[in-house]
Order: sequence, then structure tokens, then C-alpha cells
Amino acid sequence: MRLSEYCDENERKWNNEEINNANKLVEYLNTKIDRNLYEVAKTNDNLEVYKYLCIWLLNFYKEELINGLKNIGITYENFEKTIITSLILSVTRESSNVDFLINVFKSNNVIKDIIKYDEGKYKLLTNYYGEIFFSKADKCFEGEIETINYIRNYGDKIIDGCHEITFYLIKKYKNYKAITSICTMSLNKKYYHSFILNDDEVIDFTSNLIMKKDDYYKLNNVIELSVLDYSEYLNKKDESIDYDESKTLFGLLRIALYNQYKKGVNLNEWK
Repeated sequence: MRLSEYCDENERKWNNEEINNANKLVEYLNTKIDRNLYEVAKTNDNLEVYKYLCIWLLNFYKEELINGLKNIGITYENFEKTIITSLILSVTRESSNVDFLINVFKSNNVIKDIIKYDEGKYKLLTNYYGEIFFSKADKCFEGEIETINYIRNYGDKIIDGCHEITFYLIKKYKNYKAITSICTMSLNKKYYHSFILNDDEVIDFTSNLIMKKDDYYKLNNVIELSVLDYSEYLNKKDESIDYDESKTLFGLLRIALYNQYKKGVNLNEWK
């Protein structure tokens, strides 16, 4: 096993698990409700059906949705984490559906309210998780012109730039630590993700988000693989380089994969 292969194998497995969950959930729901979900969503792709319709299902078929999630081993608590995160990202990314999500979540007792303060700061009042404070990262970094310009250069591709952006930030701001982790979204879909930890706050520019660590970790089910400031990165970056057979893995991800896989495994067997 080599690091690039290991990464690809995990991501392929996680993608397949999400697709299988979507298949089971949509097939179940199509037997329980009075609408054909493929016709409503105008697609036969079960994962796309779920992505398009999960909020609609919450609003009109909540009981059936909860039972369907339970049928595939997903708790309603974890579903709420996902949709609360989707609301927060809609706010920080200034999506057009923010008001719609707020109204649906209020009427379904997911949230009580969302309060906007000055300078892009918000308080989300949830029914299950209490108060969640968060801010727009670009507003908090408004005076950091070089950093903001670097982030903006990513454009729509920023969602795939978490490792590179995190590395840029730890190199520039010496007190920051890079967290590379496994997070969970949607239908228990796991993925590798890097972000900044600054004392007890997470800075995640791919989400344009700053949030307390405890809330961020709870909502995203964060499993830490590596925690590094820039000097620690320099000390560790060469340990794993021989195990990246592709020579394409970004440094932070490579170190995290190395940490993940080396537990109980003889790395000399990889070469």
C-alpha cells in the first residue's frame, strides 16, 4: 500500500458508501410517500435526488424522511448537523436560498432564529445544539489585503483548495495550526479536509467561516489526523515523502495520510 493509493482507496470507498446510502434511502422513500421522487427531482440519479430534495422532504415528509434515514443507519441528530451546516454555509457564501432555509428550519424546529450582528457576525439559535456563533472569514480578514486577494484568486475552485489555503495561512501566520482531518457530511460521506485552528477558533476559508472549535468539530464530526504549525510542518514534511508514489499529494494531506495509515502498519512494506 502506498499513500496515493491509500488516499484513492479511502475516497472511493467513502463515495460508494454515500451512493449506496442514497440508493437505499430513495428506494425506501419512493415506497412510503405519494410522490415519485425521480419525477420531482427530474433525475434518476439517487444521490442527486437526495441532494435536490432533502430540504423539501424535511418540510413535507419529515416522518418518512426520519424513518428512511434510520433505515440506513443515520440518526436524525446527524442529519440535523448536516442541514445546520448547510444553512451556515448558505449564509457565509451568501447563497440565494438563505431565507427559504431559515423558514423551513424554523417551521420544523431545527432552529429558533438567526441573529445578524455587524461585521459579518451571526448567532444561530438551534433547538438541539444551543447557540452557535459564527462569522464570515472574509469580513474578519478585510484588512489583510494580500490574504484576501490570495483567497479570491481561487474563485469557484476554492471548495477544492483546503490543503493549499491552509498551508498558505500557517506559513504566513506563525501562531496558526493546520488541522488535517476526516470530516463527515451528507449521507455519512467522509472526506479529507484541512483548516486552521487559531486558539479555540476554526478558520475555514473554503466555507468562508470562522467558528468556535467545539461547534465546528461537533457539526462536522471532525477526526484529527495531524496538527501542525509551520515549523512543525518543516520538521515532518520529509518523513512521508518516500511513501507518496505519485509525488502529487499536497504536503499537509500526505503527512495526515501517513499518520492515519502508519498505526500498526510497517511502512517499509509499502515501498
